[in-house]
Amino acid sequence: NTTTWRPKELQTHRYGQKEGGLSGPYLKQHVRELIRTCRHIAPRLPIIAAGGIETGDDAKMVVDDGASLVQIYTRFIFKGPAVVGEMRRALAAI
Repeated sequence: NTTTWRPKELQTHRYGQKEGGLSGPYLKQHVRELIRTCRHIAPRLPIIAAGGIETGDDAKMVVDDGASLVQIYTRFIFKGPAVVGEMRRALAAI
């Protein structure tokens, strides 16, 4: 759920050139693109979405993109267990 890849909008940010893994909202679009690509290449392969998933809507979007499971870490650390219920409710609507 981290990457050393940096989106263009971060390259001029004061921390944009720092080494180490990037996580959080900057990964959201990249993760969604990877899920769609993997789903297209291997339609039966289980895909675990991780990175940039902060809300129930984000969890729903990655499942809609083709993820089989959703992993959260950073958002859980900062928001606590309440985020699990929020994501569960969003996914139950599918």
